[in-house]
Amino acid sequence: MSKWGLTVGVLATTGLAVLVLQGFRGAPMPAGWTTVRPPYNTTALAVQGGIVWVGGEDGVVAIDRKTAAPRRPSDGQPSLRGVRDLLVTRRGDLWIAHATGVTRYADDQWRTFGPSSTFPSGPCFALCEDRAGSLWIGRQGGLIRRRSGEFEIISSREGLPLADVETIFEDRAGDIWVGSASPVHGGLARFDGRAWRTHSTRDGLVHNSVNQITQDREGAVWIATGFASRGGANRVANGRWTSVTRRDGLAGEKVRSIFEDSSGRLWFGSEYDGVAVRSGTQWAVFTPRNGLAGWEVRDITQDSDGAVWLATENGVTRIARTAAVSARTPSGGTARSVAVYTSVDQVYSEPILQRFEQATGIRVLPVYDVEAAKTTGLVNRLIAEKGRPLADVFWSGEFVQTMLLEEQGVLAAYRPPTAADVPAAYRDPHDRWVGITGRARVLLVNTKLLPPSKHPRSLFDLLNRTYAADRVGIALPLFGTSATHAAALYAALDRSNARRFFDGLRTRGVRIVDGNSTIRDMVADGRLLFGVTDTDDACAAVKAGAPVRVVVPDQEAGGLGALVIPGTVSLVAGAPHSSEASALIDYLVTKDVEAALVDAGWSHVPTRLSSRRGGCVAMTDLRRMNVTADAVFAQLRRMKQDLTQVFVR
Repeated sequence: MSKWGLTVGVLATTGLAVLVLQGFRGAPMPAGWTTVRPPYNTTALAVQGGIVWVGGEDGVVAIDRKTAAPRRPSDGQPSLRGVRDLLVTRRGDLWIAHATGVTRYADDQWRTFGPSSTFPSGPCFALCEDRAGSLWIGRQGGLIRRRSGEFEIISSREGLPLADVETIFEDRAGDIWVGSASPVHGGLARFDGRAWRTHSTRDGLVHNSVNQITQDREGAVWIATGFASRGGANRVANGRWTSVTRRDGLAGEKVRSIFEDSSGRLWFGSEYDGVAVRSGTQWAVFTPRNGLAGWEVRDITQDSDGAVWLATENGVTRIARTAAVSARTPSGGTARSVAVYTSVDQVYSEPILQRFEQATGIRVLPVYDVEAAKTTGLVNRLIAEKGRPLADVFWSGEFVQTMLLEEQGVLAAYRPPTAADVPAAYRDPHDRWVGITGRARVLLVNTKLLPPSKHPRSLFDLLNRTYAADRVGIALPLFGTSATHAAALYAALDRSNARRFFDGLRTRGVRIVDGNSTIRDMVADGRLLFGVTDTDDACAAVKAGAPVRVVVPDQEAGGLGALVIPGTVSLVAGAPHSSEASALIDYLVTKDVEAALVDAGWSHVPTRLSSRRGGCVAMTDLRRMNVTADAVFAQLRRMKQDLTQVFVR
């Protein structure tokens, strides 16, 4: 859920206040638990003396370890975007892996290492200091090792078996473990100083998408794995592989982080379901319903006072050493609340939900999804919870997965009175969903690399050999709007022609990445000439001043047209708070909310003509792909079967 252009400078100007919340948006919080916001969308933690450094989409923030209050940025602190990992070395230097390289903070000086003759371009994901003092940097394209101040690139040429490295760990024997979380090329590898050895599900790995690696006090190596709704944790000791899954006590199947605290408790952070804590044979699970800041626990650490810190998508939780860590039921009193699962990026959806709270007094409990899995992750969760729903409202960024929920009997009929003027094409005939605003699938072009005469005009230019295959890209067409686009092509072109198109992408070697925002970032920084993405991501790049242009594809007479994907709002069948859910749906379908989403840049194709406004791309005379929602949904399963064979091998 990348948020283009938010920086540390924004955090500095939005205030240094810490929100010590009483529970999740108002419910009493366990004694000794503190929620710190800002920062919000956080991914990494590191302790340096009296400071806990927090990194995330918005940059890096120093939190006072004692007071849990953010400190002002230091002199010269750069605005860093997309921080993925933090490391404090034995010397006491802070290293930061981020979207454009790595940055070091040492002796009160900041220095960024980015694209140069000795340092490759592209984002960096992971950091590790080995026993010899060398710095290992995981990146898109492999590894970098820094020894004696010199950078050495390690890739497949040197035997590295992974294309991307997103986590690194050195075990007590001195072996270097690396993992990749890519749904296409994920995996685990170990370097013993002489050669690389790969590990996979054939060895006992729960899932080939590897998110984090650590080692416990007994010497066992733990591996956090998973993608979307599948995964778990592995324990490797004395060559024996064992697994831990949700059936054993995990909060969720996809494990994002693992940490052992000073008391020997193991913490398993999930991608969607909070954190599970194992103490001996006892398990406790924590979510925003009983004290945690967010649902996605991306990193965990402990300071010298014994306080445990957890980085989530919605702030940081600090748990004092003296605080009890056992399962408890939140006491919310009689306050009205509504739980909404949404795949609309938090930067756009959160202000809308906050305004609803202020207007109605109804407390909103949001669950946001992540860029790579997007709507699919929430859909799987809603299906799993069908017998005992936890959500009241489903607010989706697209419609195909909503129709899947309708087919599964997860959604209830509800016709919001505020939808009376929404065109019939954007309303389900059975009232299981209503469309609110839309996005178009477009081409984003780097204007520094391609002159106007060379700009692509069609989706099929991905197959045009004028452009180098590894310089054009799409997001993996199995999730989110990329999957919807693929199903629409199956409906518009027929199965054989659509399959031939995607086979051509794979054979040609077109870049397949994890999400639309990754396409946007790669085009903006020049790693791609152009790529396919949504108008919200594309226009965010334009707004940020990146050297890009948005091209609406296939607009010539008789052309295929651009796919328009409306967002949807639905009532969950058996919603625990149906009255509050109806109120929220009524609010989300209003013209004011639609206009707010257009103004914010999430939508550029509103459902109501009266809501049309200007944007980075003109949609007035848009030629749309001639497919219906039913036709697209009818192709979904066939498309996924085919493209799983094409792209996931």
